[in-house]
Amino acid sequence: MLGIEWNTVLSGTSIAVSGIVGFYLHLLKMNKDSLEEIDALSKEINQQIKDHERRLIGIENKVEHLPTDQDIRAVTEEINYLKVNMERVATASEMMSQTLRLIQVKIMGGEDKK
Repeated sequence: MLGIEWNTVLSGTSIAVSGIVGFYLHLLKMNKDSLEEIDALSKEINQQIKDHERRLIGIENKVEHLPTDQDIRAVTEEINYLKVNMERVATASEMMSQTLRLIQVKIMGGEDKK
């Protein structure tokens, strides 16, 4: 025939098939390792999420009784209202003091020395 030695062809084919099978097994092992790493990372992330959720619930419980923005706004409005009224009271008190001084001056018949 063509002078082909079947033993050489079979030997070469056997080596090629062995290489392909070896490469395929290597890919399978890499895939398995990758899947195991992904699974481990997934478990770690899930644990971190649970930890964050637990901490968040704890923080929410601690601040639950604190006033809201709306509460603070209402208190601020009340304080401003009281401030305005206190200024009015102070002004009225000062006017009453001046009036009493004038009455005292008129009654006593003297001049205001202030």
